[in-house]
Amino acid sequence: MDERVEWELPAAPASAWVARERCRAVLGAARLDDLCDAVVLVLSELVTNAVRHGQGPVHVAVGCGAAGVKVEVRDGGQGPVREQTAAPDATGGRGLRLVTALADDWGVDILPDGAKTVWAAIDRPMHPAQTRRAH
Repeated sequence: MDERVEWELPAAPASAWVARERCRAVLGAARLDDLCDAVVLVLSELVTNAVRHGQGPVHVAVGCGAAGVKVEVRDGGQGPVREQTAAPDATGGRGLRLVTALADDWGVDILPDGAKTVWAAIDRPMHPAQTRRAH
């Protein structure tokens, strides 16, 4: 990634809003507005999960490059990260399904101290004029 911005947030519900606003600013400065909606939603879900299920503080990183964006959210929680099956009337439990649907790739890195980083990558689609065909 060409540019990487990091910050730390408290394990509080308002942190998802702060992460969204900072991410929008980073993506705007990097001229990645075409990815903004998907990246902001993915980041918001990851921060919300860290606040709800992890152990604070929450460390956020946004890496931007010509190929796309990678977001990382680290917290001190040591529980597993897995998609849930939510009941149709449930108000939560769909966050990682959204991440799976919107991100080109995502995963979990367990750190030596047992903490975890959940990351997601959203690729920038190639413009047809930028693709090369083999002859």
